[in-house]
Amino acid sequence: MQENEEKFRSIVEYAPVGISTFFLEGKMLSVNQALLDILRYSEEELIKLGMSGISHPENIKKDSQLLQEVLEGKQMFFSFEKRYFHKKGHPRNKFRG
Repeated sequence: MQENEEKFRSIVEYAPVGISTFFLEGKMLSVNQALLDILRYSEEELIKLGMSGISHPENIKKDSQLLQEVLEGKQMFFSFEKRYFHKKGHPRNKFRG
Protein backbone atom coordinates (compact mmCIF):
# COMPACT_ATOMS: atom_id res chain seq x y z
CA MET A 1 0.00 0.00 0.00
CA GLN A 2 2.76 2.45 0.93
CA GLU A 3 4.61 1.64 -2.30
CA ASN A 4 1.48 2.39 -4.35
CA GLU A 5 0.99 5.68 -2.53
CA GLU A 6 4.59 6.67 -3.25
CA LYS A 7 4.15 5.82 -6.95
CA PHE A 8 0.96 7.87 -7.12
CA ARG A 9 2.61 10.87 -5.46
CA SER A 10 5.58 10.61 -7.83
CA ILE A 11 3.34 10.46 -10.90
CA VAL A 12 1.34 13.50 -9.77
CA GLU A 13 4.38 15.53 -8.76
CA TYR A 14 6.36 14.95 -11.95
CA ALA A 15 3.47 15.04 -14.44
CA PRO A 16 3.91 17.66 -17.18
CA VAL A 17 0.31 18.83 -16.64
CA GLY A 18 -1.27 20.69 -13.76
CA ILE A 19 -2.94 18.40 -11.25
CA SER A 20 -4.77 19.12 -8.03
CA THR A 21 -6.47 16.90 -5.51
CA PHE A 22 -9.34 18.19 -3.46
CA PHE A 23 -11.87 17.28 -0.84
CA LEU A 24 -15.41 16.56 -2.02
CA GLU A 25 -16.63 19.94 -0.80
CA GLY A 26 -14.16 21.60 -3.19
CA LYS A 27 -11.34 22.61 -0.86
CA MET A 28 -7.94 21.84 -2.39
CA LEU A 29 -5.81 19.24 -0.69
CA SER A 30 -2.67 19.46 -2.84
CA VAL A 31 -1.34 20.77 -6.15
CA ASN A 32 1.61 19.71 -8.25
CA GLN A 33 4.50 21.89 -9.41
CA ALA A 34 3.22 22.04 -12.99
CA LEU A 35 -0.01 23.73 -11.88
CA LEU A 36 1.97 26.18 -9.74
CA ASP A 37 4.19 26.99 -12.73
CA ILE A 38 1.23 27.43 -15.10
CA LEU A 39 -0.77 29.73 -12.83
CA ARG A 40 2.14 31.33 -10.94
CA TYR A 41 0.58 31.00 -7.50
CA SER A 42 2.34 29.58 -4.47
CA GLU A 43 0.98 26.30 -3.14
CA GLU A 44 -0.44 28.09 -0.10
CA GLU A 45 -2.22 30.67 -2.28
CA LEU A 46 -3.80 28.02 -4.51
CA ILE A 47 -4.97 25.88 -1.62
CA LYS A 48 -6.50 28.94 0.04
CA LEU A 49 -8.29 30.00 -3.18
CA GLY A 50 -9.66 26.55 -3.97
CA MET A 51 -11.04 25.44 -7.31
CA SER A 52 -13.75 28.09 -7.44
CA GLY A 53 -11.19 30.81 -6.74
CA ILE A 54 -9.14 30.00 -9.84
CA SER A 55 -11.80 28.62 -12.17
CA HIS A 56 -13.39 30.79 -14.82
CA PRO A 57 -17.01 31.55 -13.79
CA GLU A 58 -18.31 29.77 -16.90
CA ASN A 59 -16.74 26.51 -15.65
CA ILE A 60 -17.92 26.54 -12.03
CA LYS A 61 -21.43 25.25 -12.80
CA LYS A 62 -20.02 22.40 -14.92
CA ASP A 63 -17.50 21.53 -12.17
CA SER A 64 -20.30 21.30 -9.62
CA GLN A 65 -22.53 19.24 -11.90
CA LEU A 66 -19.79 16.71 -12.68
CA LEU A 67 -18.76 16.45 -9.03
CA GLN A 68 -22.37 15.75 -8.10
CA GLU A 69 -22.47 12.93 -10.67
CA VAL A 70 -19.38 11.39 -9.06
CA LEU A 71 -20.95 11.66 -5.60
CA GLU A 72 -24.11 9.98 -6.88
CA GLY A 73 -22.09 7.13 -8.38
CA LYS A 74 -22.97 8.01 -11.97
CA GLN A 75 -19.27 8.54 -12.80
CA MET A 76 -15.99 7.43 -11.25
CA PHE A 77 -14.11 10.60 -12.29
CA PHE A 78 -14.41 13.48 -14.72
CA SER A 79 -12.19 15.37 -17.11
CA PHE A 80 -12.87 18.30 -19.42
CA GLU A 81 -11.16 21.36 -20.84
CA LYS A 82 -11.59 24.48 -18.78
CA ARG A 83 -10.15 27.90 -18.08
CA TYR A 84 -8.30 28.95 -14.94
CA PHE A 85 -7.13 32.36 -13.80
CA HIS A 86 -3.42 33.19 -13.72
CA LYS A 87 -2.19 35.02 -10.63
CA LYS A 88 -2.08 38.26 -12.65
CA GLY A 89 -5.82 37.90 -13.35
CA HIS A 90 -5.90 36.83 -16.98
CA PRO A 91 -7.53 33.56 -17.99
CA ARG A 92 -5.39 30.61 -19.06
CA ASN A 93 -7.35 28.72 -21.69
CA LYS A 94 -8.01 25.07 -22.46
CA PHE A 95 -6.59 23.12 -19.57
CA ARG A 96 -7.92 19.71 -18.65
CA GLY A 97 -10.02 19.77 -15.50
